[in-house]
Amino acid sequence: MGAGSVWRYYLPVTAGVRRPRRARPPPSGQLRLPLPGVGDGGSGLAGGVPPPGVWTGRACPALGVAGVATERELELLFGQGLYPRADAITAECLAAGHSPAAVRQAVKLGYAVRERTGKGGSVTAWDMVLRPPPSFHLLWALADDATRRILEDCHLLAGDDTLASLEERGLIVRSGRGSTVRRRARPGVAAVRFRHWTNRHGMPLLHDHCLISTRVQRPEGDWSNLHGRALLEQAVAAGTFYTQRVLEEACERLGLALVERETTRGLRTVPEIAGIPEDLIAWTGTRNEQIMCRLEDLAAEYTALYGYESGPRAPGQADGPGRQRDPPTQAAGGAAAGAAGPPPSAFGAERIDQLLALARRAAAAIRAAARPVVDLAGAAADVAAVVYVHRGRFRRRHLLAEARRHLTHELRGQRAEPGLDERIVAAALAHCCALTKPAGPLAGEHTAYTLTLADQMPRRTAVRCPYHRLPP
Repeated sequence: MGAGSVWRYYLPVTAGVRRPRRARPPPSGQLRLPLPGVGDGGSGLAGGVPPPGVWTGRACPALGVAGVATERELELLFGQGLYPRADAITAECLAAGHSPAAVRQAVKLGYAVRERTGKGGSVTAWDMVLRPPPSFHLLWALADDATRRILEDCHLLAGDDTLASLEERGLIVRSGRGSTVRRRARPGVAAVRFRHWTNRHGMPLLHDHCLISTRVQRPEGDWSNLHGRALLEQAVAAGTFYTQRVLEEACERLGLALVERETTRGLRTVPEIAGIPEDLIAWTGTRNEQIMCRLEDLAAEYTALYGYESGPRAPGQADGPGRQRDPPTQAAGGAAAGAAGPPPSAFGAERIDQLLALARRAAAAIRAAARPVVDLAGAAADVAAVVYVHRGRFRRRHLLAEARRHLTHELRGQRAEPGLDERIVAAALAHCCALTKPAGPLAGEHTAYTLTLADQMPRRTAVRCPYHRLPP
């Protein structure tokens, strides 16, 4: 996000700076769910103001910030590209008799900010959203206060670990003529984490917005701009890491287990907490339901406009005009809602009150059936084959993301051994051959691979690729 978008949209709407964030009216048939212990100060509850953001990241001590982020600090760092303590630094320099030019140089943090919006403007921040799976935040919303605090601790710890992993692997700066030389920055970013408890419709949704500053330190110690594309390339691996960590923590602390759930026909399954009723999970999917109700109409408009389909259909999905359209979701009262259906009361008070007990009973049955064990060689072969089927040509980060998915699926919520995902990637690379040989210290991250036994694998066009919107 550029300086203009951060200050005009993100901070007022998402962070609640300058004006409260107002909750949009819920879709038809949806009711706001009161969250005991949260109160009206939550994000979007009764139009309340979100809690203030908190500084996080290893670069915060170098900038002299900690604790709650003030509006002035946010304006200076994300709006003007200066030190968050620029006012105090200016006062100290003027008291010491420094010239105005020296003062400006003292508060400057890297390159100057171009405040134009759109093309040509400076990017001052990246927004990382930390959102647990639907079964997690549904259990959080309907649980007692003690369980809710445990789940919030799991969410906080997983977010901290995810940011730390990005600080270790995703921070790249460019230098040299034409900014063609890529180097690793010092591990550490300055970020502000905003806690939200609901979505824009007032539905329960525990998630955090982590506003990451683009200002990082070169190995020499001077400040520069973060290479945004290199950070985005780590987005999928970071997302799978967060999901793995938050579910591991919740399962270990509350005695739960995981199952795989199909969210969209033809696409890959996602991990969810076992025992949470499927209809209750579907009730939270307001945005997905709204999109799916219009998906076929939009696809038909695209085909009529351009003369070809917008993308590959899922395996087994029928084509042609004879296909029957799915009936619209019925809201409470019988009207078509275009969103998730009945309110929580329609699912039965006993099921709602005993949700944690249901999840624990399901976990006990899963644990009694089998004890999860990860075979390193088998996992490496599976990871390499799956990534090849979906991509054909891939990089190390794609193997890392798939290794974390594999561990989440196989261990069913049991904590993975630290570093096991990296060991799986190293073993999977033994089944691959390099297609490119880039030079430089980051060659291992940018080398393109394919499977050595590619001629024995199915063609990747037969499987819908879940990565089609990701950077190459």
